This record gives sequence, structure tokens and C-alpha cells, in this order.
Amino acid sequence: MVAGKRTTRHCACSTARSSSTRILRPPTVVLAVCYVWAKSEGWISVTAKEIAEVTRLAQRAVELGKDDAVALAAAGWALVYVVRDLGAAGLIDRALVLNSNLAEAWFYGGWVKPFSASRKRD
Repeated sequence: MVAGKRTTRHCACSTARSSSTRILRPPTVVLAVCYVWAKSEGWISVTAKEIAEVTRLAQRAVELGKDDAVALAAAGWALVYVVRDLGAAGLIDRALVLNSNLAEAWFYGGWVKPFSASRKRD
């Protein structure tokens, strides 16, 4: 891990503060998304420990937010991108069923669908 836990904590704090909707999400959702950003920026090298942590956070987010489209979409994105669980793309689809106008779900789906398709060909 290049930046350590401090990076994910900072990400969680800044994401929570910048929320324009003023809806409090379970911290697990925010932390799972922070791992995605940390991986995409090269701040962490994904190890078995990080994969286990993202899996735990995403599963907990799904448990807490069964009817929360944001929680489902974020958890699906984290599981596909960090953990490489291609089946988790279904969580994003479920989020879109709950809220077809959710920009985050369309954004995450836009990243996950091509990624999932390319991984299936390999």
C-alpha cells in the first residue's frame, strides 16, 4: 500500500463533507468507493488484505442498503473493479431498477460493463 489507511480515511472524510444531497450513507459505502479511487490513481497495490477489506465493506453496504440505489451501485463498482467479482455488476443493475435516474449508477455501469466484457473474453 503506497499511501496507507490515511488515504482512505481522508477520502471518506472529504467525500462525506462534499455531499450535496445531505443524505448520510453508511461509511462502508464511502470507504469501498475510496478503495476504487485509490486503486485507479495508483495509490494502492491491491493485495489480498485490501481485497478482503473491500469485499467486507461492499457486502456490509449491501446489507445496510438493500433498498438504497447509491449503496448498491457503489458496492457493485467496488466489487467489480477492485475484487474482480464480475457477478457484482448485477448490483448496479439492481440500483438502476430502484432509481433509473441515478447518475452514479449510470457512471459506475459505464465503467463496469466494458471492463466486465473485456475480462470475459480473456
